[in-house]
Amino acid sequence: MTASPSVDSLSPTNPADELPHPTRPDTPLWSENYAWVGYDPAAQVGFMAHLGRTPFDQELWRGTAVAFLPGEELLIAKTVGRPPTPEQAGNGSMLLTCREPFVNWHLGFEGAGRRTSRAAVASQLVPDTELDLLRFDLEFAALSPVWDLGAAMGNQDWGHAHHEQAGRYRGTVTAGSQRHAIDCTGFRDHTTGPRDFGHLRRTFWAHGEFPSGRVFCVLRIWDPSDTASLNQGFIYDGEKLIPAVPTELPTLTSPDGSPHRFTVHADAPGAIEITGEVVHSTAFMMSEPNDLAVGTDHGHPGTKVIVEAPTRYEWDGEVGWGWVERSRVLGEIS
Repeated sequence: MTASPSVDSLSPTNPADELPHPTRPDTPLWSENYAWVGYDPAAQVGFMAHLGRTPFDQELWRGTAVAFLPGEELLIAKTVGRPPTPEQAGNGSMLLTCREPFVNWHLGFEGAGRRTSRAAVASQLVPDTELDLLRFDLEFAALSPVWDLGAAMGNQDWGHAHHEQAGRYRGTVTAGSQRHAIDCTGFRDHTTGPRDFGHLRRTFWAHGEFPSGRVFCVLRIWDPSDTASLNQGFIYDGEKLIPAVPTELPTLTSPDGSPHRFTVHADAPGAIEITGEVVHSTAFMMSEPNDLAVGTDHGHPGTKVIVEAPTRYEWDGEVGWGWVERSRVLGEIS
């Protein structure tokens, strides 16, 4: 990769933009974030990895790793550290390796997490309890082109550039003494720019991948006045990305991920209707300006809670798997 990363943008044609960008100490709350999610229905195991620069030191990366395990169990780790080199995205425990820009990545994590459950994180913050081994060794291979939000990010407070991509994950997730083989679809994303959760009211993000090769993704962000400041999406038909406009999206009603059954409506063009069923979930408090506290703190009703949920989808009779992420001010739902 001989090109240089873009400044506060992510070009889907510049390979260097896949890698970490130069820090921006002159820009308050400037950050950079990578996210990776997937769920294997055969193993009944899912995973989430989030890596983001901290607001107090842009050269430090905060990692959050979650294993979604059978029986509604969770193993969750948070780590902070510096990467082996400034050109790498990682913090010692988590390391993201770009093997081929826009095509192949490796997601690696090796550390220790705290065992908890879906019910527990919906009712309280996760206490500092005993630790257990958590390891991700996953290869990501693209299934779709990169979806670039481009100019739509210009007025956003969680980043000024953002792209996403569907792919297939193969590898293993190890939780304690159990090593789970993973072969499933999922998503990854990359965001740069100033990040301040205080300027969000609620959010909805969902994606699903289907055996036919179809993919959908929808994203809506509400600003503090509860107006949709971003409302975008796409359909991938196996050959090309087709713009989609979300119309009806169900907002979060509980830290347990309710409603657990919902329908996504969008115009792509022409009305599409996709039903979803949440199969697992975990909750985080969106601590301002841009951290994630594990669990739900009912003592801070003015803070937003965000719920990450592996989801089964059905689209015109075809079953697929994906994710739904929803956030909302906690005091509005509890």
